[in-house]
Amino acid sequence: MLKEYQYDIETINFASYSNDENYLVACSRNKNLLLWNLKNDELKILKGHQTEINQARFSPDDNY
Repeated sequence: MLKEYQYDIETINFASYSNDENYLVACSRNKNLLLWNLKNDELKILKGHQTEINQARFSPDDNY
């Protein structure tokens, strides 16, 4: 099922799915890292970075 998530797309530098496709991580110019749990639609916004975030990836086994 296709879902739509709302966020200011102009601030997103990079986005990536976890290997099991249960999570989506997005990095932003406004120094936030967004982590969506696609199974339950929970969004966590990790704030406090000192500079913009250019890239983030999941480990091959999805543990990190």
